Amino acid sequence: MSYAAPTEEMVKVTELAQRAMKKGTMRSAEEIAGLFGDLELLEPGLVTVTRWRPDETPVPPELLEVPLLGGLARKR
Repeated sequence: MSYAAPTEEMVKVTELAQRAMKKGTMRSAEEIAGLFGDLELLEPGLVTVTRWRPDETPVPPELLEVPLLGGLARKR
């Protein structure tokens, strides 16, 4: 699952989406983690999506902190 992080820029984008399409929800990292429910969140947990597999695909430093959080979980 991936979700926009509640940065200042993404709050503005969400507000625009809500006005234009009546869609868009901003959630904190804790709220996003809660969406996984009883599933086991795998390492490295809920982090910016560019930090998920940093050894496999080099990411330019300016893209490391994109405002998109991601996590992967499995059923126990």
